[in-house]
Amino acid sequence: MRNAVLVALSVFHSFVAFAEGEPGTTAQETPAVPAAAAQDAAITATPASAEQPAALPEPAKEAPAAEMPMHHQGHEHHGERGEDGACGCPAGKAKGHFDLSVDGHLRVEAGSILPDRFMGIRMPASYERSALPGVGRNDGFGLGDARLNLRAVYRDNLYVRLGFDGALVSYADDQDTVGALSTGLKDAYLRYTFVPAASIFVGRFKPPFDVEELTPTEDQFFVHRALESRGVLRHEGPHGDLFGRSDVAGFAPGRQMGVMLGSDKLMAGGAMSLGYALAVTNGNSGDAAFNDNDLPAAYGRFFARFAAAGDGDDEEGPATHRQVQEGGIVGLSGFYNELSYGLEPSRYSDRVIGAGLDVAWHFMVFYLQGQLLGARTDAMSRTGLEPVYSLGGHAQVSVQVPDTGFYPGYRFALLDPREVKTSDAAAGADVDRVVLHTVGFKYIAESMPLILHLEYAHSVEQGGRAQANDRVEAATQVTF
Repeated sequence: MRNAVLVALSVFHSFVAFAEGEPGTTAQETPAVPAAAAQDAAITATPASAEQPAALPEPAKEAPAAEMPMHHQGHEHHGERGEDGACGCPAGKAKGHFDLSVDGHLRVEAGSILPDRFMGIRMPASYERSALPGVGRNDGFGLGDARLNLRAVYRDNLYVRLGFDGALVSYADDQDTVGALSTGLKDAYLRYTFVPAASIFVGRFKPPFDVEELTPTEDQFFVHRALESRGVLRHEGPHGDLFGRSDVAGFAPGRQMGVMLGSDKLMAGGAMSLGYALAVTNGNSGDAAFNDNDLPAAYGRFFARFAAAGDGDDEEGPATHRQVQEGGIVGLSGFYNELSYGLEPSRYSDRVIGAGLDVAWHFMVFYLQGQLLGARTDAMSRTGLEPVYSLGGHAQVSVQVPDTGFYPGYRFALLDPREVKTSDAAAGADVDRVVLHTVGFKYIAESMPLILHLEYAHSVEQGGRAQANDRVEAATQVTF
């Protein structure tokens, strides 16, 4: 076994040495010249009139590998060296090498939810009796994100990103409200740029739908994403029920496996530019190894930007939506997906069609943002069931206090997972609408990459699901 491994390594090393050589050139084609012969040739070539042979300039010496920048080691230099002998080749364009970088962020959150104890103070017993068993029992601190990104660039066209997070939450069953943290994969995709108006992305990423889900946490003005995107978590109130699935809380599609074509620079004219993102994915969670059926899902978003693009990287994937600096952006999005679940003979399929409108605008000290999302779900494998409509959206405003890093704001958000238009509504099926009023502030430190949030949220449930579950929440984030 050991000999086989050594032989394989030897063959691989020979193959790499051959591949890195110039085409059509081998070591045998340029035999080494003996030192004595070279010296005799130099003396013969000296003019007879010269009393002393002119000193030959010494060839430039390669700097030791340990003294070179990492992206310059072990490759052929393509640029001129400076007076200090530094390599002049552009970073990231080394022959056969990637330019690597690492970044990430840490986000810690805290919250206190009615009933039981609120900010450590015990509430009246009436609150306890009117609430769901799992609501308001999990006050305290939580790890929102512990993100680490590895980015690799090859020349000007190829880019690879791997994102990992140590704050992934999983639950033991439907009644579990505590969960368990683990570390796992977030994003894993490559990008190849053909022209500025067309780049292709392949791998695991967030599809271009629900702009709130595509906004990095450092650009958000509140602790959590808006209600229609995030949904209601199981320790906050009634959970799930979107698209008829108990495991789907909000419109955010989550990361999926697929391919996407897009660009922020489809067309540009004056102060306006057009962009697009078109994706074909499996349609189910990116944690699944394969599609849940034999049909892909389709997502798309087109947008017009009336200002300069926001600064930042692709923290939330290739369709990341950055905060606008000045002016605004308007986007239209949509998707088509067929969901399959269960096992034969109890295997079912539903068709879901959705659409969205999003707006973000920055004017003077005012930051305005909102979106409206809607979907229709049709049962394909069961007869006699009416279509189910889902609706969600939010509108928010934040104001920068002049010459400070404080941004107080207010957000109105709504989520109605099941809008029934038939007699089912009279039977009590349409009672799951939630409205969330949030007021708070965001603080951005000027001397360090630190962000703080503090807010109060008032939740209003529909009908018999109403309960006392207001909450105070805070968060701090450091980006590196």
